[in-house]
Amino acid sequence: HLANLVSFLDLVQSKDMRVLLRLVNTRMDDRYRAGSEMWLGSILGSIRGHPALELVLFEGDQRYHDTDGDGVEDACGEQAEPPLWLGPDGVGARYVEWAMGYALSLGLAPEKLSAEAIIGVYVIDQGPDHLWFTPGVMRTIFERVGIPDGQRTYAISFYQGRRCRFADGLPCEDADPHDWTDESLLRTLHAIGLESTAGIIAPEFGAAAPIEGGWGSAEALESAVELMRKRGVRGGSLWRWISFDDEEDTDATLWEPVKRRGPGYVYTRVADVMHRLYTAAMLPSRSFTDHPIQSGVTPVKAIHFMELRVRIDALREVAGLQAFSWTDPVLRTGATRIRLAHLLELRRALADAYAAAGRAAPGWTDASPAPASTPIRATHLVELRAAVVALE
Repeated sequence: HLANLVSFLDLVQSKDMRVLLRLVNTRMDDRYRAGSEMWLGSILGSIRGHPALELVLFEGDQRYHDTDGDGVEDACGEQAEPPLWLGPDGVGARYVEWAMGYALSLGLAPEKLSAEAIIGVYVIDQGPDHLWFTPGVMRTIFERVGIPDGQRTYAISFYQGRRCRFADGLPCEDADPHDWTDESLLRTLHAIGLESTAGIIAPEFGAAAPIEGGWGSAEALESAVELMRKRGVRGGSLWRWISFDDEEDTDATLWEPVKRRGPGYVYTRVADVMHRLYTAAMLPSRSFTDHPIQSGVTPVKAIHFMELRVRIDALREVAGLQAFSWTDPVLRTGATRIRLAHLLELRRALADAYAAAGRAAPGWTDASPAPASTPIRATHLVELRAAVVALE
């Protein structure tokens, strides 16, 4: 099995893809540490350093639960995201802290270690005092393990639905799935620190089931990609590619998969949305956020810079150049202060692409700006957008 796992990662690497490896343990209890160390050590020792490995996620639950509080364990733990909402000293958080420390001792890179934090569930996010906001718990775990902020990767899991859908009787003012997800992502940024340079990945995202109000997988995918770009989430994995059985394939209350079951390649409308979003960097006609930008009207936003970075990197790739090494790789709306250095990097990276294409670099307003006295203006972004479209 371990040899085949390595072969699988080799195959993934050959396709220029990456793996989010979810290691699910339904024996997170302290008393099972020896067994956990045995199987985790075998897997991690086989794959550490593999270039296809994007992230290792420590997940699962304790072995048994006392669901009715009578002192008798009457239910098994679940194969799912760890119960971080029980706080940094709960069973799940203690296990994640131990597993990450153990993985570090085996030589795995700190930025490749995390655990999924569920967001967007009102009863957890806004509920009673004994439930904790999960990204904040992960921050505590990172601090206890000793992983510096810049080497952290926060993993989030969210399934879009109305704010009050999972309120569990708590007082709640409703909001639509898109706005509630945006609020949850912004709260995540506050929990990990607005000045944080840590990465964020969404190993699970999609629509909450049963589907209601016509908000299915396609709508959730489009919304999530827009919000992940806006809030600086590096990417994620849509739930789900294919149904578990034929009955699920025809159940309209469940998540619509990307592909129908069976040997034929029959795709759904979700695949159409995915194709359009994932190939957007190759479409010169697509619009920018706040287009056109108007001087004195449109405020300068992080999303303006992130969109230009994506398109400039695409132009550099076409020209045979490497992706540019950006200062503050993730610019987050409402969190990252936009600086003159960010503007100058866009100009330099685009000038390289122009040179590689055998064309003269564009001219710029405030060609030699003074860091202490030259503000970033709307005209600077208008010029960059025009230069990008001209080269596309």
